[in-house]
Amino acid sequence: MAKPSDVFPSLDAYHLYDRLKTVYHAERFSVPRLPALVELCIQAGVELPEYPTLRRKYPIKAIGKRIIEENTALFEFNDEVDPFADIVAETSSDSDTQSEDNYSSADSELDFLDGEESEAGPHGHDVDIDTLHYNGSDFLDENIFIEDSVLSSIFDANREMSSLSSEEVAHVAQVTLDSWQSMREGVRRLMSKYSVRVCGYCPEVHIGPRGHKVKICGAFKHQWRAGQHGWQKATLEDLIPPKYVWHVQNLNAPLLHNQLRRYYGQAPAVVELCVQAGAMIPEEFKPMMRLDIVVPDVDEIYHAV
Repeated sequence: MAKPSDVFPSLDAYHLYDRLKTVYHAERFSVPRLPALVELCIQAGVELPEYPTLRRKYPIKAIGKRIIEENTALFEFNDEVDPFADIVAETSSDSDTQSEDNYSSADSELDFLDGEESEAGPHGHDVDIDTLHYNGSDFLDENIFIEDSVLSSIFDANREMSSLSSEEVAHVAQVTLDSWQSMREGVRRLMSKYSVRVCGYCPEVHIGPRGHKVKICGAFKHQWRAGQHGWQKATLEDLIPPKYVWHVQNLNAPLLHNQLRRYYGQAPAVVELCVQAGAMIPEEFKPMMRLDIVVPDVDEIYHAV
């Protein structure tokens, strides 16, 4: 019997405390691995206490592979000498209020530049978490976050799928398919902002601007590369690999024949499962499923046009 991982495969990736650093071969057992989608969401702003990460609010300089942190103020205040004293003295009495406002704004600006350690780690900084999260209504469709009363009643009662009516099964399938498509759209938008790398030889993925240095590639002729990966820019299908299956137009028809495979369409396993349960076929998968093809009988193969 198949498992959920067979329908929706999940790839693991190394968790990076600092996304600008890399993972070396000697650290392959000390760095935790978690699903790649979770790691992508963590780097995009999701906070998980068991997987801390560094949030920077200062600009950095990169000279080659060397990273220079600029986490200090542009200049420091001297308690005895006020750097704004000459400016205030030259202004007229009519602009005293405006000078005080400028002084307070400059003071607060320097306070913002002063680096302090945050809860993210010993080298982190205080970050406004609200600025790290996307607004859900702007990032995805609003109907995703609307609570479904039918699903809530099914899950609260802990009902089995075999006890549901055909309308309820179709509703669950439609919500599942919509959630899967929304997840793919969200991942596509995150990948346009945050770099994701994939090995050109094996399915290994890495969430970060550069790939890791762990020598675990076992693809063809990996001995020539000493097990190193060949990193390249990843696509959506690399991060969410669709497992394609044959599309069955009629569940009551006989089994699929190998001789008729040229007439059968294909679809991702999630889409095929939801469609067989009663969900509407998405427009982007209709050409792939070849719904306009009439499958002939086995004895009509050589007579079909």
